Amino acid sequence: MTKKDQIDVELMEKALQAYEDGMPAAQLCRKFGIARSTFYYWLSKTTATGSAQKDRMVALKAENTKLKIILAERVLEMIFEKASLSEDQEWRKELTRLLSVDDIDD
Repeated sequence: MTKKDQIDVELMEKALQAYEDGMPAAQLCRKFGIARSTFYYWLSKTTATGSAQKDRMVALKAENTKLKIILAERVLEMIFEKASLSEDQEWRKELTRLLSVDDIDD
């Protein structure tokens, strides 16, 4: 790898990192002195969809969905635990009715 190639790789990494950190493409092209076409070429080479932000957003949405499921499961566990410890029979009946799947209309 020549010195020029090494500088280009470092410049590409810095530019792509700035883009992932939220800097607009036009601004970073001016800052790093590169053409927009060059920047978008680098971007398409390094990401599956051509958009680092889009890839990150998809990953964050997937993680968010998993966390919501984990939270919902934990809340249900806490509700069932509280119901089993409760001596209030009316509350337990109401909770059972609310959590019953049979009441849901399709």
